[in-house]
Amino acid sequence: MSQSYDVILVGGGMVGLTLAALLDDRFRIAIIDPAPQVRMNELPEQFASRVSALSRSSQRVLQKVSAWPRIPKDRLTPYQAMVVWDANGSSELTFDAQSLAEPDLGHIVENQVVRAALVESLDQRAAIDWFPLRLQQCERKDRWVHCTLENGEALQASLLIGADGAQSMIRSAFAFDTEEQDYQQLALVANIKTERPHELTAWQRFLPTGPMAYLPLPDRHQCSIVWSAERALAQQLLALSPEQQQKRIAIALDHRLGAVELLTELKAFPLIARHSDRYLQQRVALIGDAAHTIHPLAGQGVNLGLLDAAELAQQLLLIKAAGHDLGDARRLRPFERRRKGHNHLIQKSMSALNWVYQQELPALVVARNLGVSWLNQLPSMKNNLIREAMGLVGDLPQAAQRH
Repeated sequence: MSQSYDVILVGGGMVGLTLAALLDDRFRIAIIDPAPQVRMNELPEQFASRVSALSRSSQRVLQKVSAWPRIPKDRLTPYQAMVVWDANGSSELTFDAQSLAEPDLGHIVENQVVRAALVESLDQRAAIDWFPLRLQQCERKDRWVHCTLENGEALQASLLIGADGAQSMIRSAFAFDTEEQDYQQLALVANIKTERPHELTAWQRFLPTGPMAYLPLPDRHQCSIVWSAERALAQQLLALSPEQQQKRIAIALDHRLGAVELLTELKAFPLIARHSDRYLQQRVALIGDAAHTIHPLAGQGVNLGLLDAAELAQQLLLIKAAGHDLGDARRLRPFERRRKGHNHLIQKSMSALNWVYQQELPALVVARNLGVSWLNQLPSMKNNLIREAMGLVGDLPQAAQRH
């Protein structure tokens, strides 16, 4: 006998839990994720090396679901500036919160901390059942989607949502056509201690082999790094001793913050852009990395995913209020229309930017540097660019707006 729900949500990461939190208690929700439900007081004191640069729009979404206030101030870095430059030239692009009359440009926060805050915000939700198990299989029927867990337990729902990341089982199980572009790069991540203070600034240097970013942590001498390096170089770096890795990391940022010391082990994951042709099928929806992944050079991945969650939640609330079938793809179509074009544009822009900065033809290097210098001298255009990245342009879905 299957347990019945309105929604089965596969994936209990930041995006999936945000969607669950945006829906109200009229929805019976099953969350399937083998990862434990870790709360804030159960997190290790050491900062994790997987962090996100959360935009203002993401902050608003997390405030709406009461997760943002649960994040301790000492695990959150409101960064005030961003400095970007090309290793093959002297041009430099700077952004700062003061010129926008904003308190900050965004926040650097550990992924595990955001997830813990969301877990706590869902603690009192009686209409949500957690299943810390792996999904074995799923099958679509006329009125239901049936799911079987690894322990044999059976669930069914009107709508199945895949929020299960870049290697999405739901995307594969229902054969969503997906375009892929392998960047031939690995993202190297670690936390470091820097000789000089980071000045609440995000630093990014574009190298021909891929961009290096230092993201500030609450301690003024600690940063989280994301180095998107060509695969051969990345594998070479991973094989070095920690002392040699530290020297290469400092060199990659041109010693802007002096010598560095590794606080965590250097880890790597492959960089592949993906975009599903559709986010919807009858009774099945994809959000976040299950639907699209992008290059991390601008830190927009999780921000796009949280906007997916807000848009889908808004559509589901409307359908529920009208008493219609939650799994009817036709009624869910506005979510796909509003999110697919925006996500695709950002993905292609990041791919193009990554390609442009890998080129070493002298004419292109000169053009790059001239373009950056020109943009840096146009405050209004530069500010519009950063306001867009911060999520200050356009309206949030009503489901994510504060009342």
